[in-house]
Amino acid sequence: MGIFARLSVFATWKAGILVKVARSLLFVSAITLLGGCAGLQPRSEIPMSEAEIARVPLGIDRLQLLQTLGPPAEEAAYKNLDETVLSWRLVLPSGQHWLFNAHLDPSGRVKYYSRTLDWPANLDGGGRM
Repeated sequence: MGIFARLSVFATWKAGILVKVARSLLFVSAITLLGGCAGLQPRSEIPMSEAEIARVPLGIDRLQLLQTLGPPAEEAAYKNLDETVLSWRLVLPSGQHWLFNAHLDPSGRVKYYSRTLDWPANLDGGGRM
């Protein structure tokens, strides 16, 4: 096989890889675009402060809660308790990481608030234990 034949085979192989990469990028771009068009909200990973939590009264509805605090970092539905829990990250002045939780009743109103230790953030060196 001559040098030109080898170069032709290499160029064909390289073009095939470039086509596969381009298709993959197009697919990822389409999924990202469709996700944005579906109205998916980004989860908040920005820690909140005590002052932000202090201005949230009991009994407000989900929409008011989201307008006040922004999108939650986590959301979970508990069928057996008949509630939904929205959680935001909270970092105390001591450096400990907590989750601030709003427990919503079936009508979407806040029943009560709670806090839980954000174990992964504390174990990763995010705060003193």
